[in-house]
Amino acid sequence: TIAPFQGFMVRADPTQLLSPPYTGTLSYAFYQNERTRATNASFYHTESENALALEVDFNGVKDITRVEFNSSATAGFDGEYDANKYDGDQGRPTLYSHSSSMWYSINVQPKLTQVTTVPVGLRPETSGTMTISPQGISSFDPTTYIILEDKKTNTFHDLRAGAYTFTTDVSDNQERFVLHFTPPMQ
Repeated sequence: TIAPFQGFMVRADPTQLLSPPYTGTLSYAFYQNERTRATNASFYHTESENALALEVDFNGVKDITRVEFNSSATAGFDGEYDANKYDGDQGRPTLYSHSSSMWYSINVQPKLTQVTTVPVGLRPETSGTMTISPQGISSFDPTTYIILEDKKTNTFHDLRAGAYTFTTDVSDNQERFVLHFTPPMQ
């Protein structure tokens, strides 16, 4: 039973979702007779200990990806926490974190107890100036460094200082960025 206002994701055929671009036609039937008026449904969503959302903006066209830290998560794909990222529409930038060949819209890592790097990809779809803005910095300890590395320009940007603006080209390497996190100081 899924509580009211709680979302869920169905992975109908994981073999077709291993690497982008994700292909195939998948469906999942959800019938009216499967609905219920149960009043004792549990709300399953739990907040991660630390959660950072990165939003890319190109002239008002936006996309978002999340990186979270949770003591119950693993470094691999966790169906309970992680979510695949699908490529956006033509002309729309797609921002994602990734591990090997899998794109993530939500990437939940184990608890932040050591220096952690998370590769972040961008499929710009168009050339121009874009901005990456962080959201959720306050969920991290104030002594945690959160740095965005731009491998194209060899720039390290402290996300606590705010948004990062850059110029991109459709021919840029998609694996352009890396997020660097340090654990809280003791």
